[in-house]
This record gives sequence, structure tokens and C-alpha cells, in this order.
Amino acid sequence: MPVTPLIPGNFGGLLRELRSQAGLTQQELADLAALSVRALRDLEVGRVRQPRRDTVRLLAAALRLEGERARGFEAAWRKLRTTAPEAPAAPAGLPAQAPPPTPLPLPEPLLGSLLGSLAGPTPWPGPVPAAAPRPSGATVGREGELACLVELLAEPRPGLLTVVGLPGVGKRHLVVSVAERLRATGARRVLDERDALGRPDHDEDALVVVGAAAPAGRLVELMERQPHYGFVVTACAPLALPGERLLPLAPLPVRMPNPGQDDAAELLAEPAVRLFLAQARQVLPGFRAAPEDAPDLIRVCHALDGLPLALERAAQWCLLHSPAELADWAEQAPFDLVGDPLDAEPSDVRSRAGDRLDERIVAVLDALPEARRGLLEVIAGQEHGWTVPTLVRELGGSRHGLLRDLHALVLRGLLLGWPPEQPRAFRVPRLVAHVLRDCRNRRSSAAGTADDLPPGLPYRTPVSA
Repeated sequence: MPVTPLIPGNFGGLLRELRSQAGLTQQELADLAALSVRALRDLEVGRVRQPRRDTVRLLAAALRLEGERARGFEAAWRKLRTTAPEAPAAPAGLPAQAPPPTPLPLPEPLLGSLLGSLAGPTPWPGPVPAAAPRPSGATVGREGELACLVELLAEPRPGLLTVVGLPGVGKRHLVVSVAERLRATGARRVLDERDALGRPDHDEDALVVVGAAAPAGRLVELMERQPHYGFVVTACAPLALPGERLLPLAPLPVRMPNPGQDDAAELLAEPAVRLFLAQARQVLPGFRAAPEDAPDLIRVCHALDGLPLALERAAQWCLLHSPAELADWAEQAPFDLVGDPLDAEPSDVRSRAGDRLDERIVAVLDALPEARRGLLEVIAGQEHGWTVPTLVRELGGSRHGLLRDLHALVLRGLLLGWPPEQPRAFRVPRLVAHVLRDCRNRRSSAAGTADDLPPGLPYRTPVSA
């Protein structure tokens, strides 16, 4: 089938032009719009004659088309549907074939409004103010979590849903991406907490995205004043509020490196590797991974636990380092690689509160009760993880109490199932284990003695640790 030439007035050509001006690859736009790359490619070259309206709205949201530009994009789609010719009948014995797509010119003012000022975001239409949060990049490898969160938040009166997990796991990014999808499809009105406080109405379709830094008292006030609204919050730990539902968000799974036996194509298709490559192309547009780079890229992702923020920061170093050099760095000193944002000057890093990834993990650990912190220290001593029966046998104490503590640590992302393909045990993420080791070393130096575990641990030290 012949490919449609790039004519801005044609829907497929317009889509391709908008994607190009937004600086997105086909893979990145497909991830943002929850489409396959093949489906997006077929839209751009005109193989898909009548895309669904929901697809067009998701594409408009992913391209950040707002107001007149979003309506103009949908108008181009409507014109495509109303003017698409029927495919001619195929000769006997041959399959039917769609005709080449016909260029559909758009009026110049409409085309200009679509292609103009793509770099600057515009306010969300309707009740959402310009200050509403927006996603900053592709949601790679989160298809399952996206679908689950959309289903939960699309329910009538979804109540309070808290997305919990480690700092840097992508909680806020996921929530904002889903909020945009719900808004684009008309399933929900999306508000932020400031706008929701001032609304006198009780719209059961409204969803309030609450900032992670919002005080618990403000959230309780919101829920009391607007009991018909749905609320979604991101946090590192459950809020322990009545009616709260939890969605734990884990890092992207990363397979164990298997030098000499792994297939390069399969490694490059791993979600964590895809995210790393997508971020690398933002700082180095011509960056392409060769098959021989695949084992080192898996080493990077493995050393950084598949944590999205860590992968994004590591990818910025592709300007100066090869994948092999980054892998060595990530394994030896991960927080030197990903602790700070690369754009932070040494003089102002400390003034940018919350940017240091290791300090954010320390804050989560410091909020743990002493017993759970001690249990985490014990489990961190075994790199390949502990099964529940082994922990019960080795640590002693109350089985019920141990299981409650394990459950609390898993919710916070401080324990991961291992191995990722078929979890049979729990292990502490490497970045968390690194922070625990540093804290223990500082504690030992201050006390002048070797201090393997914090005092007051209710579990006895395992004999096989």
C-alpha cells in the first residue's frame, strides 16, 4: 500500500507533524496515549480509515492539545470519517484492500492554531486550573498499572485511593497520566484540591488529585466538605484514613543479568531498559542502543532496581558515558550517579529540598517503627531474599506480628518479590540496602563499635544470616 505523503491537512500527516513538533518518537507518543506503536504508525500513514473517538482524544491529551487546538484536532478526525471513501470490491479470490488515503486539507487558521505554541502548556479546559499537575514524560512499562488505576477511578464514587510506593517510583506521574485520560474521554471532571475546596456543588463525576505535600488535615476537610467526590493521593505510606483503598506501585521489573545467554532484542524490550532509552534520547536525540549494549543496560537497570527516577537521572549521563561505564558506576556508587538532578549546581543542591534520592529514602526509613526498621535490616543482609517460612523459622516471635510487619514493608516498596519473574521470596531493593548500610556505618562510627542491628529489635538474629 502506498504511504501518504506528509500533507499537513491530512489527519495522518497532521498527527505526524504534531508528534514531531512535540519532540516525541512514535514509541513515546504510543506510551503516552496507551496505544501500540503499530497502531500509531498505521494512523500516521493512513492505514486506519476510521479511528475511534476515544483514541483521538487520548492522542490529543498525550500531545497536550488544549482548547481550540484539541477541538481542531477532533474536527480533522470528524472530517476524515465523513469523507472516507468506501473500499472497492476485491476481485474474486483476492482479499479486500483499502484504497490509498486521500489528503484532506484543513483551513489555514485551524492548522495554525493546531501547530502553534506547542512548547508552552495551556490551561486545562473546564474546571481544572492552569496549576493542575501534568505528566513530564512517557509512561513506559506501566500498562497494567494504568489499566488498573483507570478502572478503579472510573467507578462511581471511588472514595479515597492512595497510591503508595518508594520515592521516585512514579506515583505522581501515573496518577496525572490517568487523570488526563479520564478527562480526555469525558469519564471524570478532574480538579485539584484548591479548586475543590471552593466548589459548592456535589458532582459525583469529579475526581480530586491531591498533592503529596498536602497536609492530612486538608484532605480530611476536603472529604468532609465534598463527600461525593473521588480523591486520589500519592504517598510513601498509607494515610490510615477511614475508607482508604491502597494501590502499591513497585519499580519496573528487571530480570537477572545472564551474561552470554540473554537475547539482546529481549533485553532491549524490557520495560526498565525502554524507559532508560526514552530518557536518554531526550538528552541525546541520536542515541541508539546497539545489541552489544543490551547486557550493560540491564546491569544499569538491575543496579538501580528499575526505579524510574533513578533510571531517568542515570540516562542523563549518556552525554558523557557509555552504557558499560554507567553500569560500573551504578553498581559501585549508585547515589553518586542518581542522587542529585544533573541540572543542580553543587552550590544549590542542598537548598533544593527533596531532590536527593537517598535523603528521600532516609526519610521513609526514619518514619518506620523500630521493629520494622530492624526487620528490614535483617532481610537486607540476604541478597537473594527470604521466604516467609524461613523468616518465621529463623526470626521467631509472633507469626501474625511478623506477617503484619512484612505487609507494611511491602506496601511502602521497601520489600520486593524476588525473582521478578516468579516471586518466591522477599528482598530489600538495592538502593534501600545501600542507604541502610550507610546509616549503619554512620551509627557505628558515632558509637565507636560495630553495630549490625539497631537496639530493641523484637526478632532474634537469624542463625543463617
